[in-house]
Amino acid sequence: QNSGAWHSLGIVGGGEVQGQQYTNKQCYVRALEINPQNSGAWHSLGIVGGGEVQGQQYTNKQCYVRALEINPQNSGAWHNLGIDGGGEVKGQQYTKKQLSLIHI
Repeated sequence: QNSGAWHSLGIVGGGEVQGQQYTNKQCYVRALEINPQNSGAWHSLGIVGGGEVQGQQYTNKQCYVRALEINPQNSGAWHNLGIDGGGEVKGQQYTKKQLSLIHI
């Protein structure tokens, strides 16, 4: 099981694996079930509106925060968190305005 491969399959819109069709969201969730530390998969799951990972529901904003807790250099997650109005990452609150000024 390869988390990166599932994430990549999601990026291209999903597809068929061993006769079963998977949506992009299902691919991101599968990637995170294999490796919950996959920052890119958290970011991607946020882009498609969030979802349930290992029995816990995550909003898109929570997915961006999770991505940033794992990899603070994930510029896409910073950008999307800003678009969503900001939020708290590792105990630090960031406003939408602050995030619009971040250039990673």
